[in-house]
Amino acid sequence: MTAKMRGSGAGIWRAITNCVLCVALQFPAGTAIAQTVPDKSAGQVPDERAGQVPDERAGQVPDRAALTVPEKPQKFGKEFIVRISYYWPAYGGTNCYPANWIRDSQHPLGGICRSKLLGSPWSDWTGYGAACSPKIKLGDRIYIERINKVVACVDRGGAIEDLPDGTSFVDLLMPNMPWIRDWKVNIIRDVYCPRGCYTSNAWITAGSVLYQP
Repeated sequence: MTAKMRGSGAGIWRAITNCVLCVALQFPAGTAIAQTVPDKSAGQVPDERAGQVPDERAGQVPDRAALTVPEKPQKFGKEFIVRISYYWPAYGGTNCYPANWIRDSQHPLGGICRSKLLGSPWSDWTGYGAACSPKIKLGDRIYIERINKVVACVDRGGAIEDLPDGTSFVDLLMPNMPWIRDWKVNIIRDVYCPRGCYTSNAWITAGSVLYQP
């Protein structure tokens, strides 16, 4: 092997070593490299039963920009268990009431949702509103312990009901699932959540988003 060839081989080896070191610095041990923010331009519509536990292989990082609270708020009444899910009216289908879906062939998703929640456009409640079961009054605010978040019950939803096991869905108004730190535990799988749903303790907290004269 000539000196020139040996030099080229050494250069290639240094490049490989530097590349491996670069990856190691960017992704420390234990980091899931596959966890990347999904491309919003893909326009993928989520499963109609939103809120299912994501496939570990998908590695999608949910939105962490939740409206969190510094400490647990005061309880009004008993704690109850909710199944955390989400919905996004812009996706259409079961996410938007059929009568409020305006078809538009020029729109990427085939139409626009014109639903109003408590008199305001649904988009005004993004990240804060939720569809709750009938046992919670419209306008009430509930604290979801697992995601350390207070949401306002501004919608009902056809599938949002009290289930036989005492749990109920709470559909968060956001385009994807909120960040679940302990995402491998407290998952319930049954006929209502065949792929699994996260559960959390929740309770009604102070205040209502409805004006009370």
